[in-house]
Amino acid sequence: MPLNKISRILMPALLSLSTASFSFAVQAAERGRIRSLQGKADLLQHDLAPGINTPTFVNGGARDSAALDNNMNNLEGLHISQNRLSAPKSERDVLIEFYDATNGDNWENNTNWKSNKPLSEWYGITTDSSGRVTELKLRNNQLTGSIPAALGNLNNLTELDLASNKLRGSIPTALGNLSNLKKLDLSNSKSAKEIARIDKDIARTSKNIQLHNEIQRGIGELGSLLGIEDEDNTSKQSLKEGKDYEKMAKYYEQLATNINILTGPIPTVLGNLNNLTELNLGGNELTGPIPPALGNLTNLRELNLYDNQLSGRIPAALGNLTNLRLLDLSDNQLSGRIPPALGNLTKLARLYLNDNQLTGRIPAALGNLNNLKSLNLSYNQLTGRIPAALGNLTKLKTLDLDGNQLTGSIPAALKEALEQ
Repeated sequence: MPLNKISRILMPALLSLSTASFSFAVQAAERGRIRSLQGKADLLQHDLAPGINTPTFVNGGARDSAALDNNMNNLEGLHISQNRLSAPKSERDVLIEFYDATNGDNWENNTNWKSNKPLSEWYGITTDSSGRVTELKLRNNQLTGSIPAALGNLNNLTELDLASNKLRGSIPTALGNLSNLKKLDLSNSKSAKEIARIDKDIARTSKNIQLHNEIQRGIGELGSLLGIEDEDNTSKQSLKEGKDYEKMAKYYEQLATNINILTGPIPTVLGNLNNLTELNLGGNELTGPIPPALGNLTNLRELNLYDNQLSGRIPAALGNLTNLRLLDLSDNQLSGRIPPALGNLTKLARLYLNDNQLTGRIPAALGNLNNLKSLNLSYNQLTGRIPAALGNLTKLKTLDLDGNQLTGSIPAALKEALEQ
């Protein structure tokens, strides 16, 4: 009997073995895209451990697969021969790949990682009642290496916090697949980046002190030969200060290396994360423009992109983020005008655009931000008068306009608002 005829006879029987659902995807050759099917069987889901995804089969030419929301209960036959099909990695496998990619053996805490214990008992991991990974929080845990794209397979993840580690490389575009994500933090604190800057200054100063100490040592030796006493002990004191400074330099050097240095552009696909409420990529070395697609993240409450090397204009699309409480784009290389659309962010409490290369006038529309408590536009190239509309900011506690090219007088309404 031909093999295809046998498959037509056996398949309905196999499909009736259980009501447990499974999903798989088949590449539609005639259309060059994924067609997802869903049916009934127990053959592939039998004895799966918690934290392991239901197998999803993908044609060899496809990158991703997804099951249709509707159940295909009437499916009686399935023909998937002459393909290159493989099951995707389980969540456990994804986490092990992440562990290896970030030098997990040298983490500060790697309790139970790579063990047979439930994923919920692995350090930094939270799971739901079904054993699916929902949170991965390894802040300040001495992670090194790069973030593997495999993390994009943790479909139930709601929080990913890898801040204040030693990660390098770019942000994987695969993170744009994490449609349930609410918090993404790959940042460093502002103080950590400041320490990195201090470290460079100390390194220079330390070299100067070493040279100074060598000169003082030579003077001391010359004085001894000539019978001159160092009465005020200045040479010894200078040498001691030099040693202390060297210790300080080493200390700051160690602190300065304990930071993430992610590079490359901000992936546009992060604009697909519609459930995101916090996005923190500050304190890295990201380059390129701010993607206008971030304006799609309408649930966002905090957007931190401070202290990178971002350039170009501030997208007007950020004015769509009407739930924002904090917008920090400071310490970048942003240029052009401040978009008046930022005046739509009426829930904003803190707005930091300082230390960029912004030009033009301060938009009067910023006077609409009636919940604003802190506004910092310092050290840009802003010109013109301070808009009288800023006097509407009755909740404003701090206003910093230092280091610009503003002219005219301070509006009386603004003076009154700040004196209250």
